[in-house]
Amino acid sequence: MDFLLKDGVRFTKYAFEQEQAFEKVVLNHHTLIFGEHTLLFRKQKIRSETGLGTIPDAFLLDPRNGKWMLIEVELHGHSVHNHIIPQLSKFKMAINHPATRRKITDFFRQEIKNSLHQQARWLDALQRPFDYEDLQHLVEKEPEVLIVIDGLHPQLDDALRTLSFQPAVYHVHAFCRERNKLNDVILHIAPPKATGRNRPSAVGSAHTPEAPVAAPEARQPPAPAQAERARRPLTYLSPDPAAWVGQVPELAQVPGLTGWKAICGYLNITVEKDSARRRLARWVTQHRPHWPAVPEPVPNPHAHAVAEN
Repeated sequence: MDFLLKDGVRFTKYAFEQEQAFEKVVLNHHTLIFGEHTLLFRKQKIRSETGLGTIPDAFLLDPRNGKWMLIEVELHGHSVHNHIIPQLSKFKMAINHPATRRKITDFFRQEIKNSLHQQARWLDALQRPFDYEDLQHLVEKEPEVLIVIDGLHPQLDDALRTLSFQPAVYHVHAFCRERNKLNDVILHIAPPKATGRNRPSAVGSAHTPEAPVAAPEARQPPAPAQAERARRPLTYLSPDPAAWVGQVPELAQVPGLTGWKAICGYLNITVEKDSARRRLARWVTQHRPHWPAVPEPVPNPHAHAVAEN
């Protein structure tokens, strides 16, 4: 695809020579690419347990869908095995380090507290003000790794299959009204193929959507009781350790494994100040991938009703 026609005007495909220029286009239109309720956070260095440092191009929080993401923006001319794959592996090693997870959580909190814009986006996504406990539960989850690339790379899909995790790949092409000028851009976004989260292909202008967009439904003011519940922090239920132990033949007959800390102690897993359940989940992923995954906390559906009684 070398050009697009919009309202009779020809838009030519832009050939990026510098990754920084492509990165700027992607991040400036992150809501178009990744979802309207995502919160963008710029580069922040993260380190693995051994001190190996790496810098994702951006972080995204999606509180409405309960997930967060690391973004790597690449040009299709970059080496897969010498550049892209090593970078992704560093991301995974760094984000599995408990100290890094705590540091990045504090970074998100400080950025949101210092930005009325981010606070407003969080409120719009969850319909309640920013709460640190909500953020902690969000970042406790394993992040998604997203690759945004400006063209097809013949070796990329095969190389990604060698990883222990599966990134999602977005192919984003920029088309400009005037050749080699990024002042009026249409983006063509191909859906990610590496996960089941397929998005429809989209051709949208940076300024005007390609297709008509229906106006959002008017929101009715919440009733006083609903507004009060919305202001209260969402609570989560911790999964049952004994139920999980019963699914693991190597642990099912061991007495006393009734809590996440007890399980970590039996397996000689150092918890320190981290969550025992979260630390166990990472250990199982790395060392016992054939075991059932350690379950995540789930929202308490009765939290508000209990609070009112």
